[in-house]
Amino acid sequence: MSEKYKFTICGDTYVITTQRDERYITALTRELEQRITEIAQVSGKPPHKAAVMLCLSLLDEVKISSEKIDGIRTQIKLYVDEAGKARNARDEGLRQIDKLHVRITELERKLQQTSLFEEEASAAKNQRDAALREAEKQRIRAERLDAELEELKIDSRYTKLQ
Repeated sequence: MSEKYKFTICGDTYVITTQRDERYITALTRELEQRITEIAQVSGKPPHKAAVMLCLSLLDEVKISSEKIDGIRTQIKLYVDEAGKARNARDEGLRQIDKLHVRITELERKLQQTSLFEEEASAAKNQRDAALREAEKQRIRAERLDAELEELKIDSRYTKLQ
């Protein structure tokens, strides 16, 4: 629910309607008046000109922050995309492992019936081992990317709070 607040800055009275609480608005107006007063004292300019200088400074801060946030968003998107690709590769590796397990089982049955398929079973086991190693590499990569993504989310939240 919106509330109206009356406050004075540099001798001028203003009314604002906002959903923020009174303590927040009071803190903002005090900081605003303090910053305008500091700029006016340092520059020797009247308060309205100091307010314009402060606005320029604050707008610069907002733009810089927005650019940083955009950069972080882009970086997060890249990490999310990479993590997705790594998960897909890991999933494909796991599917290959499952297929190879089935194939190994078939070959082992055939091997029991005859020793002619011994060489093919060995090759399938090597493929399985290679696929397991690759799947493990992909799993480790996905975990690392997930951790980096979590750090970026935390950094992004911290940046927003500032």
